[in-house]
Amino acid sequence: MFNRRWGLMVMNDHWLLSVGKLTLAEECLSKGRDLPGLLLLVTARGSRSKLKELIPMAKEQGKSNIAFMAHFLLGDLDECIQLLLESGRMPEAAFFARTYAPSKMSDVVSLWQDDLKKINPKV
Repeated sequence: MFNRRWGLMVMNDHWLLSVGKLTLAEECLSKGRDLPGLLLLVTARGSRSKLKELIPMAKEQGKSNIAFMAHFLLGDLDECIQLLLESGRMPEAAFFARTYAPSKMSDVVSLWQDDLKKINPKV
């Protein structure tokens, strides 16, 4: 949920960033629950620990795309696949596994086929 008090401060994030107040900008983005902005800032700063902190916040807000990107940037490929599966994104999980984790592909494709059988038993 967006926190209005901190969100108003986030509106000046360009100013905070332009004067080098990165820590304050990060705090405002975090408390304002501006996850896309926070993802951009912690990625630019190269902060792995802050990326790890971002994942539960994103999942709590239902922002699977932010959580996925954080996992991907951290190199947690198994977590990326798991997140896609939990989100019901079976085709994407299968293609992701084929590209980045070939050893997981047969398991993911099997789950995808089981999911398709719910829609069409002929699959």
